[in-house]
Amino acid sequence: MWLGNGRCLGEGHTGTPLPDGTLPIVIGRYDLYAALRQEALRRGVPIHHGKRLAHIGQRGDRVAAVFSDGTEAVGDLLIGADGIGSTTRHFVDPHAPQPRYVGLVGTGGITRMATPQSDPGVMNMVFGRRAFFASMASPDGSVWWFANLPRADEPTAADLAATSGAQWQQRLLQVLAGDRSPAAQLIRATPPDYTWFPMHDMDAPKRWHRGRAVLIGDAAHVSSPSSGQGASMAFEDAVQLARSAVCETEMIRLRRSTRTNGCAPTGSARCWREPSRSTAARRPPA
Repeated sequence: MWLGNGRCLGEGHTGTPLPDGTLPIVIGRYDLYAALRQEALRRGVPIHHGKRLAHIGQRGDRVAAVFSDGTEAVGDLLIGADGIGSTTRHFVDPHAPQPRYVGLVGTGGITRMATPQSDPGVMNMVFGRRAFFASMASPDGSVWWFANLPRADEPTAADLAATSGAQWQQRLLQVLAGDRSPAAQLIRATPPDYTWFPMHDMDAPKRWHRGRAVLIGDAAHVSSPSSGQGASMAFEDAVQLARSAVCETEMIRLRRSTRTNGCAPTGSARCWREPSRSTAARRPPA
């Protein structure tokens, strides 16, 4: 981490190895999405595009996701992984806190037309005089970067779209000029087809589940803007939720077996693994 004048603030590791030697990795969202989609299709999981969740209803002992086009999907469990603007959260906790704009807008890019200035996997963060900039070289030779610019009023999508890519590029170069960073080189080497987004934070709701609907990821807990931990935390949620589902399934089987055999079980099913420290700290409230 650096100041814009070149002063080093410090350095830290992105994570510590697991007992089996596994190390943290950084992966592009597009690669992650492609891998997840491919695996879902391989397992026969249907994927429907163009659906917008309108509301959630109960169907006896099952739950229904009702979409804006009038269709619905009914199942045993509805997992609300629908982000900071979650519709599921409103169903689970109608009085849940609302997202707050934090006075920043962000964007980023990827380029293969610039020479990496650090080893792959090393992220350099620069707290500049007028904006924040971070970059990291990927093992494939590309360089990823992102920038946060202050803006007092929260812009709408129309506000952001009203500025052309070339104008945004010039704006980035202006606010990052004078800082000791690779910002100018990387921005010039990246096509200016930016996606800008206002940045928000949010207090966690008091409830994370209701009936057969449960929240995970940013729908339940929003990480600090620019921390890059949102997707990682969502994966931890998914793993813990899967473990809980397996545990419940095993307990149901155990109870059925007990009734069928007419005797009490002599042992107990152990289906909970001690979560990591970070996951344990975020165990959902009852």
